[in-house]
Amino acid sequence: MGSFVVSSPCRTGSTIILNNLLKNKNNTVIHNHNPEWQPPNSNFVCILSRRKDQFAAVVSHAVMDATKQPPHTYSSTVVSLTINLNRFRNLYLSHKIFYSKINLDSYKQVVEIWYEELISDPYYLFRELGQHQQTDYTTIPKSLYDYSKLITNYVQLQEVAKKVEQDLPYIK
Repeated sequence: MGSFVVSSPCRTGSTIILNNLLKNKNNTVIHNHNPEWQPPNSNFVCILSRRKDQFAAVVSHAVMDATKQPPHTYSSTVVSLTINLNRFRNLYLSHKIFYSKINLDSYKQVVEIWYEELISDPYYLFRELGQHQQTDYTTIPKSLYDYSKLITNYVQLQEVAKKVEQDLPYIK
């Protein structure tokens, strides 16, 4: 039981974290996609929902935007699409700098949760929070899309991401 702020850009597993924390009715949980937002007091634990494969997160975000589908909704009717390169670059930059904008001094504790570990280890989330229970994955469907086949300019998106990484190597 506790007070949590799950903070992340889109497509990092934050909804899985949110849904699992909300299973305990004694928890107060705020889901936040604004890095400049501040908690109402310093009693909150900040959970930084992160993804090692930032390109995958941004591609997923770009597809969600391009298809105009609600989060966690995947349509089998989407057969191909082209992502606007400038929009993708802006999304990538936004994802890249998101965590550097958060004032972590406003929280009693900060915990990083990595999507890749969250998905592969059902005990990871709660172990990082000092609890012993399993993550429930049933509330979020897995994407149906193979983005490398769905996106007509996928290789160009990889090049854009590589350029952003070269331009901002000091931001992790």
